[in-house]
Amino acid sequence: MRTSTGAGLCGMVGIAAGVILSTLVGRSADATAQPPAGGVPPLEVGKNYRFSGLGGNQDGTVREQPRGNWVKIDADRATSPTSTVWVNLAVVGFVIELPQAGSPESVRAKLTALTRAAQAYEIQYGVRPTSLELLQSPPNNRPFIDTKKEFLIDPWGRPYKYDAAGPNNRGLKPDIWSEGPDPSDKTKIIANWQNG
Repeated sequence: MRTSTGAGLCGMVGIAAGVILSTLVGRSADATAQPPAGGVPPLEVGKNYRFSGLGGNQDGTVREQPRGNWVKIDADRATSPTSTVWVNLAVVGFVIELPQAGSPESVRAKLTALTRAAQAYEIQYGVRPTSLELLQSPPNNRPFIDTKKEFLIDPWGRPYKYDAAGPNNRGLKPDIWSEGPDPSDKTKIIANWQNG
């Protein structure tokens, strides 16, 4: 695999540590390859998708309309060390649309991940973490979540809020929430005790 030169189909990007095999992110645009049975759903420029194949998953935002069996995406930094990836649609097992970054759905997905991580921490250590940061650096140094500082920052640039006692969840799990786009508007809060 080669790094992208930014010019058309000239370069393919490398994918780290075999996360995606060359069957999903290819070396060249093979005109003989065919899309999977049932086809790939229409892709919209600017939307986020997960492309899954035998080699794993590649998340990203579609940059331009597909060219034959290939689509150019801005890769999610969590699933690729590079910024631009060409995905071979002929070998993709399935494609799902992901919530847009900064949408209430993406915040709810993050809250679900943080809640599950806090519960896993509690199972392993017998107590709830006193902060979300403990999920990144627990006593055994094996993190429960991504260790990047920005992982605990909501789309509006503020840290996710945490209460280990979980009063809004009747103490069954910790309370985790985002103040939403406007912290002064308490009706816009997005929390793990809300239903959708």
